[in-house]
Amino acid sequence: MAIALAAGPAFAQRPHAPLPPPPGAGGVAGGMGSQTQTPSQRLAAAFAQIGLTVCAAAALRAADFLFEDGEANFTVQPLGPDANRWPTVIVIEGAHATMGRTRLATLTVSPGPTCSGFYEQVIWWDMPCEKLKASIFGAFGPPGLLLRSVQVTELNPALQLYLMPAGTGCTSVKKELFH
Repeated sequence: MAIALAAGPAFAQRPHAPLPPPPGAGGVAGGMGSQTQTPSQRLAAAFAQIGLTVCAAAALRAADFLFEDGEANFTVQPLGPDANRWPTVIVIEGAHATMGRTRLATLTVSPGPTCSGFYEQVIWWDMPCEKLKASIFGAFGPPGLLLRSVQVTELNPALQLYLMPAGTGCTSVKKELFH
């Protein structure tokens, strides 16, 4: 069962329900006393709802990195009956506050002694892959080809980057392990 959490616990009870207006949608959609929660606060509430306590802090750190300073919404899906013993998958759609780019990320946390997990973040950029690699991802190593078109590079063994031409731009797929 996936939990889509955007406006509070009542919404979280209805998986796959339409999303409410985004935070800051104006007074028409809410009352004077309503306060907008940050994506991180809403995710912490979703973790509490599914009973994830063991690795919640590690998953929140990774999610906060992905939320960055933008708007975000997500679904939370525990993959077993006990979120503290089974992996939990969080799918996040985010928008960077200053760059306006839509990002789709999948974050998976595996409870255990190290609370290890990984995320995969996909972003479409309005620039060719060569320019993107040189500017935004300049610290990554020299790229190689995966087969014909997808460039693959890494910053370190736990952080890989794939760059794929997409129309007039480039799609980046970044994968990172955490614990």
